[in-house]
Amino acid sequence: MNCCDVNKSTKIIDDNHRIIPVTEASESWLPIQTINGYLSAVLGPYADADVLPLAEGGFRMYVGSLGVRNIVSFYSADGLVWSTEEGIRVSNAAFPDALRLSDGRVRIYFQGAGVIESAISSDGGLTFEKETGVRITRGWHGSLDIDQVGDGSTVGLDNGSFRMYYRGADEDSTYFNNMKTVILSATSQDGLNWTPEPGVRVAPEIWVEAHAPNNTRFVTSPEAVMTGNGSVKLYFWGVGMCHGVCLSISADGLNFNIVEQVYANADSPSGNNIGDPSILPLENEPWLMFYGNGSGIDYGIWIARRQ
Repeated sequence: MNCCDVNKSTKIIDDNHRIIPVTEASESWLPIQTINGYLSAVLGPYADADVLPLAEGGFRMYVGSLGVRNIVSFYSADGLVWSTEEGIRVSNAAFPDALRLSDGRVRIYFQGAGVIESAISSDGGLTFEKETGVRITRGWHGSLDIDQVGDGSTVGLDNGSFRMYYRGADEDSTYFNNMKTVILSATSQDGLNWTPEPGVRVAPEIWVEAHAPNNTRFVTSPEAVMTGNGSVKLYFWGVGMCHGVCLSISADGLNFNIVEQVYANADSPSGNNIGDPSILPLENEPWLMFYGNGSGIDYGIWIARRQ
């Protein structure tokens, strides 16, 4: 996650593309506060958290190590207090997306050299072996993903198949993070062989005024959560859209027509961009969100709670 100056006065295009502000949204999030201040999961050069509930209880958080492109992990019994797990889970990888399979193995999707690859674990998600081939390649959607794909979020569907939401990018230095981005999707019967789904799931161009500068047109880090009624909650963060974490809900997993701001940058511990949200749905407890935020010695993964 990078931060840069953006035009925070950007308005919505029209009433049909009005982003619902957090004060009117269907849900909202705030950082957890303790007597010692805001609660972080881990401070340091880490980003792009993905939290996996473990079969035996507790949680494992996979994060990318900034600069060295390795995926490492942390463990927590309660989702609030985290400890380091020694070693590297996956090398030369970023943007972890972990999924526990029906046979007990853990598959982790990750961004390699501009494409999405995978690795498999038979010991609960500690030791991984990279799987041969590419899961999601660039260029399926022409110029929309011509340069890179990554930052995926995978969910299991009722029919036993999988759907992955991911970022497609056309590299362009006039845009935030030097990328013109959209959120796309693909499906798979076995988790290895993927087929792109036509169309775009979320396009920032639709939600930002035509005359707004390019560096306000950015969306990334989709985080999909299946609900009990079969709809999909898609969280993501956007520059010039929500100025924080967005939420869009779809009945069919394909059409996301309403966007809500659910966690504003201004409410974060640092007031900076809230990056790469990972949602931990908990039973009988408020959900937790893990996200990148802060600056300097206070940069790391922080924790918010759904209100």
